[in-house]
Amino acid sequence: MTRSPALRWLAAAALFLLARPVAAQERVVLRDARVVSGTLAALSPDGIAVDQGGGKTLAIGWDEVEGGRVAKQAEFDRLLSTVGDPLFRVRQRLKAGDFRELLEPAEKLFPVYKDRTSGVAEAVCQATAKVFELVTPTGSPAWHYQDQEQTIVRFHAQRAGS
Repeated sequence: MTRSPALRWLAAAALFLLARPVAAQERVVLRDARVVSGTLAALSPDGIAVDQGGGKTLAIGWDEVEGGRVAKQAEFDRLLSTVGDPLFRVRQRLKAGDFRELLEPAEKLFPVYKDRTSGVAEAVCQATAKVFELVTPTGSPAWHYQDQEQTIVRFHAQRAGS
């Protein structure tokens, strides 16, 4: 059975056109098991943005991300492990009111966010300062708390100026 060259060309063109959008799609799996598909438009410690086409961009916080397959896989994986997992633990500890267990992940995140001005940065800095105040025994180094407090004051000043 021989196929005509026109039929082969048509099949190849259809395969190319169908496969192209699939290849451009990146997938982000959220912790609630939803899958978000599109093109990764932004990637930073503050979160990710997925362009879903038609002018729709979805902003996602790292605490919501479980994993994904994206073009910038190495950077995505690095941010997920250094920021996403601790942010998720912070959120869970805040929900449970477990402030003693909140200190470790909050302290890991503080250096990442102390010079940033996002809502995530503000929450991390305030949570770290408050938790440090609540769970640290009297007589421990005050410089750590003062650094966090100065960062929060600087954050609000930068936000007011913009």
